[in-house]
Amino acid sequence: MKKTPLIFSSAAALFLLNKKRKAWQRKQSLPSLLIEEFLQKNSTLINLSREWKDLRALENGNRPYHLPRGIQNFYQVAWDPALKETVTFGAERPAFWIYYLHGGAYWNQPLGIHYSFLHRLANQLDAKIVMPLYPKSPDFHAVDAIRMVADNYCAFLKKHRADPKKVLLMGDSAGGGLALSLLQILRTEKKPLPLMAFLFSPWLDVSDSNPKMKKLQQDDPLLELENLSFRGEWYAGDLSTKDPLISPRYADFSDLPPVDIFFGTHDLLYADAEKLQQEARQHPDWPLTFHIFENMDHIFSLYPIPEAEETIAIVRDRLLQCEEGVSHRTEN
Repeated sequence: MKKTPLIFSSAAALFLLNKKRKAWQRKQSLPSLLIEEFLQKNSTLINLSREWKDLRALENGNRPYHLPRGIQNFYQVAWDPALKETVTFGAERPAFWIYYLHGGAYWNQPLGIHYSFLHRLANQLDAKIVMPLYPKSPDFHAVDAIRMVADNYCAFLKKHRADPKKVLLMGDSAGGGLALSLLQILRTEKKPLPLMAFLFSPWLDVSDSNPKMKKLQQDDPLLELENLSFRGEWYAGDLSTKDPLISPRYADFSDLPPVDIFFGTHDLLYADAEKLQQEARQHPDWPLTFHIFENMDHIFSLYPIPEAEETIAIVRDRLLQCEEGVSHRTEN
C-alpha cells in the first residue's frame, strides 16, 4: 500500500515531463498546451453549449444585461453613471482610458474571462476600462450595434472629458471587428480618433467565405464554422455580409490611427487575418501591425497563460513607441 502514492507521483511526473516536451517542440507554454488539449477533448460539449445559448437568445429576446454580483465585487465593476448600458472599472486617475468592445459572435454578453483579462490590463497599464453592452443578435443587427457604439464612444469622450490621445480602443473576436467598424464611422464623420487600437483575434469577415477556414477547422477547438456563419449572417441583417462596415476585411484602413492585430495560427479566423496581412503589404499607408503566435487558439490573449502576458507586454511596448513617435508598420 505504501508504494501506491509513489506510483501515482511517478506517473504524474512522467505525464508532465511528456507534456513539457511536447510544449517545447511546439514552441508554446505548458499551460497553453494543457488548455488547448482540454478544449479539444471537450469540443462536443462546447458546441452543445453554444447551440443551447443560441436557442436561449432566440427564446429570451432582448433581456437587459445583469452584471454578475461576483464580478461586481471581485473586480469592482460598476455601471457607469454617465453612460447608458456601459460598465466601468480600473484606475481612478488613469494614465489611459481603454474603450473595450467584448466578443461573443455578436450574440453573447461578456464572460468572466473578459473581466479577468481587463483587470490585468487595467493594473498593468494604469488604465480605466469603459465597456459598452452593445445591442446583440438575434433582436438587433449590425446597424444597431455600430450606431450604439459610435454614439456611446462620443458620449464617453464628452462626459468623462477624456483626451482622445489617451484613449486606447480594444476588442476581441466580434468586438474586434466592431472596433474596426467604429474607426470607419469616426473617420467618416470626422470625430476624434483614439490614440491606438489593439485587437485580439478580431472577426474580420462575417461571411466566413475564405476556403482556408475549412482546413483550419481541424486545429480550432473553440469555433465551429457552420455556427459562426449562421451568427454572422443574422448579425448582418439586410446588409451584405461583405459590406466593409460589417466585414472590415474589405475596408480601407488609410487615415486611421495605428492598429495592432493579434492572432494565433490555430484560430479559424486566422485565415482572413492572412488575407488582410497580404493586402496590407500593398498599402504602405495602412497603419496595421500583425502579431502572429504559432499554435495559439482563438482569443488566447485573454487566457491566464504566459503567451497572454506576452501580448500585454507588446501592448506596453507599442504604447511607448507611439508616445516616442516610432514607426508603427512592423510585422511579427
